[in-house]
Amino acid sequence: MSGLLKIFDRIEVKSLLSQHLATFYHYEKRNFYNKTEIPKSDKFIFLGLPLLIAVFFSFLGLRFTKDYVDIILTCLSIFTGLLFTLLAMILVSVQDNAKINIDNVDIENKKVIKAKIDLTKHLFVNIAFSIVLSIFALILVLSTQFHPIKLIDLIARLKVYYYLKNCYLFLTNGLSFFFLIEFLLTLFMIVRRFAVLYLNLTDVSQFPNTRSD
Repeated sequence: MSGLLKIFDRIEVKSLLSQHLATFYHYEKRNFYNKTEIPKSDKFIFLGLPLLIAVFFSFLGLRFTKDYVDIILTCLSIFTGLLFTLLAMILVSVQDNAKINIDNVDIENKKVIKAKIDLTKHLFVNIAFSIVLSIFALILVLSTQFHPIKLIDLIARLKVYYYLKNCYLFLTNGLSFFFLIEFLLTLFMIVRRFAVLYLNLTDVSQFPNTRSD
């Protein structure tokens, strides 16, 4: 089993998911009290809310038509291209941050510089994860249009055909809604963190309430 898992080492996303979840840890509790916990509000917004909306839409019978699929695929393709560009830009910032010797920074600015470095790392992970989300969303949206004619001809006479069909449509459309909403929420979080990074890079003293989470 372990040998089989090694085959997929190059494309596994479990480690990326773990790093992405780590960016949700409460900043002060993690850095000053060594507590790694995700706030309940974040759990609800990024897990509970998309799940509730996806289930609600699926129970309403909302389905992805061909026209909607074309629009969504176009939007995902555009966003994915932009995210790859952002990833390259953030990588440059990460490399620049690696050259900073935090021990040589003034005590007054040390906290700000450290927050900037951590936030840049978080942004890199968040952007990488959002690209993976967009790929999964793209595959799931395409799966809603899956229509294997020969397979349908074989099972169309079975009594459970319509049950299987409805279960498949409910599952694929529900998962598509979930991943699309999750992708949008992650994009909003990335935009917010870019704004926080910008404020930290300009004049943090004018924004005392700025947080690096």
